[in-house]
Amino acid sequence: MDSDIFEPFDKLLEIEICGEIKKVPENNTLLRCFQYLSVETISYGDFAGTAIAPIAGFGWKTPRRTNLIYRVAQKFKTK
Repeated sequence: MDSDIFEPFDKLLEIEICGEIKKVPENNTLLRCFQYLSVETISYGDFAGTAIAPIAGFGWKTPRRTNLIYRVAQKFKTK
């Protein structure tokens, strides 16, 4: 995998996607994390890009919050 597309990271973080635990690089946007998991599929998929749909977002819940939290996918970075 070409690591030049990712921001520098020291560790992988666990996230849950559709009930499965995945490891993604810290300090990267959510889009880059998905590319880390499947670079060919995400890089060349027919998705809304920043120029076409700059407000493409996502939502999630945490164990301590019951309401969904929404963020813009291109700007959200993993910590």
